[in-house]
Amino acid sequence: MSAGFRKSFLGFNCDDVIKYIESAQSRFSKREGELQTEIDSLNERNNDTLKQMNELCTEKAALEAELAQYRAKCDEIEQLSES
Repeated sequence: MSAGFRKSFLGFNCDDVIKYIESAQSRFSKREGELQTEIDSLNERNNDTLKQMNELCTEKAALEAELAQYRAKCDEIEQLSES
């Protein structure tokens, strides 16, 4: 667990510990930035997907209404042909 710290009179060498902490903080900050960039990208993709989904739902509703009109017309024609 010592991560290669040199020993000193009262424990580990303070400079080694400080360098280790700064290095770890730097690595974690870099990784945090990478993950935040990935999160932003995924959020943007999610928003685009939601927008497409809403457009498709609107188109579906319009097509269902049109289909209902065609079915009604078909039923009307069928009734007229039976008469």
